[in-house]
Amino acid sequence: MNQVAFDFSAARAAANRGMRQALDHAEYTDQEWPDLAYAFLCRYARSHEFFEGWHVTEAARLCGYDAPTTGRAWGSLYVKAQKDGVMVKAGAGRNPHRHNSICERYRSLVFSGVHA
Repeated sequence: MNQVAFDFSAARAAANRGMRQALDHAEYTDQEWPDLAYAFLCRYARSHEFFEGWHVTEAARLCGYDAPTTGRAWGSLYVKAQKDGVMVKAGAGRNPHRHNSICERYRSLVFSGVHA
C-alpha cells in the first residue's frame, strides 16, 4: 500500500498572502489598528488560558478594537503571537458565529490567571 504525500506549501503560501493582504488593507484604513489589536490579543492571552480566535475578536469588537475592514485581518496577528511565544495551537473548537464551523483553539503561554 502506497501512501500519497501531499505538498501543502502552495496552499500555505496563498493563506499567508491572503492574511498579509487583509492586514495591509486594515492598516491602510487605520494605521494604528494592527499594533492596538496585537496588544489586545496579548492582554487577552494573559487573562485566558484557553481560547478560540473568535473569543478574542468578539471581545475586541465589544471593546472597540474591531478590525476596520474584515475579521481576516486578525489572521496575521495570531501567527505573529505564536511566533512570539504568546500562544500555541491546542486543538479545535467551534465558532457559533459561523454555523459551528471548526476553528483553532489556542493555549496561552503567558497566562497569569488574572482577568484584565
